[in-house]
Amino acid sequence: GLSQEKTGSCRSCKREAALVHGSSFHPAGIGKSIALGESYRALRTNTDKINFLQQIRKVQDALLSRGYKKQIIKPLIRRVRYKDRHIVLHKSKQIKEQTLSTP
Repeated sequence: GLSQEKTGSCRSCKREAALVHGSSFHPAGIGKSIALGESYRALRTNTDKINFLQQIRKVQDALLSRGYKKQIIKPLIRRVRYKDRHIVLHKSKQIKEQTLSTP
């Protein structure tokens, strides 16, 4: 079933057993995409670093419990790093303004 879980200031649905099992017959790239996608979801849905780190740990635990190999998912999860939204959004706005003002 679905249950609501508070993450930062955002609400998201906790999807129980929604992950493809790590030992399924899907191509290896599917499992890697799932690990990376779930990690980016944790980044998008958490507004502060503490909640992000807690959620990323839950993602890793969920993947391990579904049969994903630690040596495969660890490097993928490490690629997703927390960035303060205000800084990232402010940079994007500055780049957009510079692009628009360039003749």
